[in-house]
Amino acid sequence: MKAKKITYWIFATGSIIFIIWAMLYQSGTVGGPVKVKPGEAPQSQVTVKWTELRPTQVPVVYKAVGTVRSREMVDLFSRLPAARITEIRVRSGDSVKKG
Repeated sequence: MKAKKITYWIFATGSIIFIIWAMLYQSGTVGGPVKVKPGEAPQSQVTVKWTELRPTQVPVVYKAVGTVRSREMVDLFSRLPAARITEIRVRSGDSVKKG
């Protein structure tokens, strides 16, 4: 029974210490990057190359792969009882144009 209490207190104490350390790390007080005070320049020497921005023409092209499907299906049949459909020149999946 004592071993469980000791384990509990060690775990609780470790958790609290970790939470406090994490808060200090996030604020930059412990182990984080060195904060630069307002008005001071950072100590690292970084070379910056400036580039002038100019407007350019960018073609707008959107390529997509997909399937076109009809909202409704149509059954082909003749209005005349004696007439028959002899040929359908378009199959499912064929490209068609108006007219």
